[in-house]
Amino acid sequence: MTKYGRTSDFTGIKAFFVASSKKDMPASSRTVFVDGSGGSAFRPDLDLELSHWVPNTTPRHWSADTSTESCLRFVENPPDHDYDLVVNNHIDVDGILSVFVLTHPTIAVANRDTVVGAAEHGDLQASASLQAVLLAQELTPPCNPRLYRWRVIAGSLPRSVRRHPNHSPTRSCREHPGSECRQAHRARTPAPGRRFGPSHRTQ
Repeated sequence: MTKYGRTSDFTGIKAFFVASSKKDMPASSRTVFVDGSGGSAFRPDLDLELSHWVPNTTPRHWSADTSTESCLRFVENPPDHDYDLVVNNHIDVDGILSVFVLTHPTIAVANRDTVVGAAEHGDLQASASLQAVLLAQELTPPCNPRLYRWRVIAGSLPRSVRRHPNHSPTRSCREHPGSECRQAHRARTPAPGRRFGPSHRTQ
């Protein structure tokens, strides 16, 4: 594997895994867990968490309001050691884009504003550009029925799909687990046309 220490050296992590699928998580030397916790699979001495969920262990210099932006900050200022696997434990806009950023960093960085805007719109219902809103819609069921069917097949949706109280009426998703995260989302309901303020990550 090639080590990287500058943005131009980071060509992306080749393998990714959705932990809510029915397959076993592949072995890795170092894993990046995005948009959620690695749980018992997380190895503190080897692995990294890039997440805005509460609580999280994301290093402060990579922390952001969305996991997607945390991943972009990682790509733009990568460490000097390798990671060979990206893991996400659910499928939503922020989770999908977090994986995308780490596996396709060149495209993601070139379209940074659109990617971040889509993550903020999809996960936090923040205002965004037309391009970002369209991207978020394409990654959100029921706007994309094929993605919805894939989620069901992958086992990433519960039997009864619940609507998050702070998501738009058209956005069907599974609630973020953990009472702290749900409370943080409710506390961060934006006024119309307003963007969110500071991240609800652990300070």
